Amino acid sequence: GHQPPDHAKATLDRLPFHRVHLDALDSYLAASRVQDETRWVIALLRNTGCRPSEIGGLKGEDLSLDGAIPFALVREDRRLKTNDSERRVPLLGNALEAARSAQKRHATGWLFPSLAPSSGKSNDNQAISARINSVIRAAGVARSPQLVCYSFRHTMAAALDQTPDLAHAVRERALGRESYLSKRPLTLCPGPSRFLGRLMKFSMIRSC
Repeated sequence: GHQPPDHAKATLDRLPFHRVHLDALDSYLAASRVQDETRWVIALLRNTGCRPSEIGGLKGEDLSLDGAIPFALVREDRRLKTNDSERRVPLLGNALEAARSAQKRHATGWLFPSLAPSSGKSNDNQAISARINSVIRAAGVARSPQLVCYSFRHTMAAALDQTPDLAHAVRERALGRESYLSKRPLTLCPGPSRFLGRLMKFSMIRSC
């Protein structure tokens, strides 16, 4: 079977969510009065593999939702760890619905004002992590430093690792990680339609 290289596996300090965790989150969100902004952030984290700081740093102008491939532009000039972090992230399913709803409320400026970065702070967005972690705990996910807001990103990475014939370079590009990829940060590779198809496939995976 498809085996990811050792350096592509989840780190010891954070783990991907298991299906039981995602089911618990779904049940909690369906039955609770969680703020719309929080629901939208969770949908984007869960279905894009973006870092929490990247979602918190989005602006309404960064969303292009009317083309053949709707996407969020994660920009190089805001809270990114590496130059390879700048990229267009296709939006599918619940992530696209969340993006449309958020942009209707904030067409310009910060997409999530209460979770937006403050100048001079590091890439680690404490506000967004604290809020999403509180929902994770309220949903009944065990209190653990390994199962936190950032685990959504590891869940997407694990789903990519389970996608047959997916080149490691494409995996790293999708996650905005520094690698041997071409320094062309605003393109979808290996091609928009093929990449979108693969994203559609793994975005529906609910377990790891």
